[in-house]
Amino acid sequence: MSRAVAGGTVSSGRMRACTRPPGRRPVPRTGRESAQEPSPHASAASATSAASADRRARGSTSAIASSVELATSIDRHARGQGRVVPVLLEVHLTDEPTKFGFPAADLEAAIERMVDLAGIRIEGLMTIAPLDAPGEAARPYFRRLRALRDRVAGSFPQLSWRHLSMGMTNDYEVAVEEGSTLVRVGRAIFGEHS
Repeated sequence: MSRAVAGGTVSSGRMRACTRPPGRRPVPRTGRESAQEPSPHASAASATSAASADRRARGSTSAIASSVELATSIDRHARGQGRVVPVLLEVHLTDEPTKFGFPAADLEAAIERMVDLAGIRIEGLMTIAPLDAPGEAARPYFRRLRALRDRVAGSFPQLSWRHLSMGMTNDYEVAVEEGSTLVRVGRAIFGEHS
């Protein structure tokens, strides 16, 4: 972790602990979702997004959009407050049904639908490597996200693409080597969930 801190990737002023409240489980995915077809559980995810969009619109914390519908909800709430919320687009690069995000193949079409939303500012991509792929085993996922970011940056140069959010306590060093600008190291700081 000291290498990441020395490199400026983690700082006390910008670090965000991304943890799920006790007892909350991810919304199950069916595997049928795409950028054009919302998850059958999208309303639960949208409700969560809508409840937190107000809080995010007031601060500088980036929101994470895992679907066009979520981005649209964040946009609506932000515009209602006269704000623009920085957003990272979550990309689903694994076969794990508990992970969320845009399938890589659908990302450009989804961005096309979100690029003109006035209440959000797309600033990059994020992903979570498989839990059974710590350290070096996560590298291919991080490389793939970086390559995907480079591709969409060429297609949408009007957007910033300044952030790659990837890497957690078990694999943040590899993520930083692959270009991560935001890491999630809550377990290293706060310990395991009880």
